[in-house]
Amino acid sequence: MNSPATPPPQVDLHAKGDAYLATSYSQENRPLSPYVKVMSRHLHDTVFGGRSGRLLDIGCGRGDQMRAFAELGLECSGTDIANSASQLASGFDVRVANLEVDPPPFGDSQFDFVYSKSVIEHMRQPDRFLDTALTSLKPGGTACILTPSWFHTYRIFYMEYTHVTPFTIESLKTAMTMAGFVDVEVHYFYQLPFLWKNRAWMPLIKALGALTGMLGLPYRPIRNMPWPTQMNNVIRFSHDVMLMGVGRRAP
Repeated sequence: MNSPATPPPQVDLHAKGDAYLATSYSQENRPLSPYVKVMSRHLHDTVFGGRSGRLLDIGCGRGDQMRAFAELGLECSGTDIANSASQLASGFDVRVANLEVDPPPFGDSQFDFVYSKSVIEHMRQPDRFLDTALTSLKPGGTACILTPSWFHTYRIFYMEYTHVTPFTIESLKTAMTMAGFVDVEVHYFYQLPFLWKNRAWMPLIKALGALTGMLGLPYRPIRNMPWPTQMNNVIRFSHDVMLMGVGRRAP
């Protein structure tokens, strides 16, 4: 008679979150950059209409983006799977939760804005993530969700081994619409601030992205290349493109 199989050990996902922050978002690997403030200003002006209010950062990590939004006058809170987030983002109301199994940590209709960058692709049940984003918003509130564009990043998407769910424009729009968001718009977001003010450069950047992708031209942090920082960023972000999904909770 066969003995019953031993069940696999339970994985402490909060501890894995701690390890992820300590490794991928250490000051050595991801030093604080002026880009965070520039991007926050851009999103506040263009997506959130320059308005004041309460913002929830889902996957807030060490709190860089919350600090930048707070400097613009928003009242920021955060949630993250990592226990260490509450210490790293000290000064903010940060609640530890695994959004794939836990209820929304702040309850219903608490926020004017929800922001999340590079989180939903780590979820095996992204619908639970989107449910939390929607119900956390007040009626009429706006969510801004950023995730890598599979169309652009399929060669490197799984180099980040915690990535599990890729998205395209179509799939992110469908997922947000199915979750109950209204007025959903999804577009490509290039992480190059000079493009936000001068779209005339876009055809050149798209061509550069296609060329560097075909050539497999390496860049930091994938390879320790000697490019000057500005050149490295142009090479990297010409084809390391994000999706930006924006939607509202119905009034």
